[in-house]
Amino acid sequence: MKYIALLLGATLWLLAQDKDGTTQRATNCAQNFGPGSRNNTGTITCYGVDKNLAAQISELVILSKRDSKTLKDISDKIETLLREFKNLPPTTTVIQQAPNGINIGPGAIVPNPQVNNFGPPPAKITWTEEVTTPLPESGAGEKVMKVHIMTDRSIPGAVIGVIFSGPITMTEEYWKAHNPTLTPSGAYEIDISSPLSANGAPVPNSMALKVTLPSAFSLGQDLAVVVTSKVDVHLLSAVDITR
Repeated sequence: MKYIALLLGATLWLLAQDKDGTTQRATNCAQNFGPGSRNNTGTITCYGVDKNLAAQISELVILSKRDSKTLKDISDKIETLLREFKNLPPTTTVIQQAPNGINIGPGAIVPNPQVNNFGPPPAKITWTEEVTTPLPESGAGEKVMKVHIMTDRSIPGAVIGVIFSGPITMTEEYWKAHNPTLTPSGAYEIDISSPLSANGAPVPNSMALKVTLPSAFSLGQDLAVVVTSKVDVHLLSAVDITR
């Protein structure tokens, strides 16, 4: 709210002075000539004054110290301004509240506003392949490959889904002999389940690696799993499917 209080000396001589010491009040401006006023001094208090109008009034006050003709002209202008102020609508205060949200102020135009909060972005999973035994050219054998899986952020209770380009050995006896590892880690435990499912149907050549110990799969750790296949397989995808 803009506020202006002007102490006008002889400037207000044309405005109605109250010799009985009463106070005149208006909704937007009030003229006050209280008891005991000296040197023809009064007070005008206005609320909701436009910044430009306030500057004009201040300039008029400065000019009021000139000759009597200037004083009369200025007094006429001030009286005109007061009449304009009295016709102004009352100033209102708008209080906006939007805790943890987006505050759109009065007069703002936001066609079809929509706010989506999806939480933190999913972890980015990357991997490398380390072939320890290549597939023989004769095809009478198996390819042995260690896959190293990494994350760019901590995943509590991580479950990583992996999909290969072809069939891999997935028997219980095999996983007992080739248990996945997590390094560096003082102790770890990784459960294996297969296959993954999508839209109620199993995903071929897939499995899930669940880190049950430690409590999270973290940045800087290497989740490694050894796979074998009678064909030249590669890892197609590794994603965070933690719920």
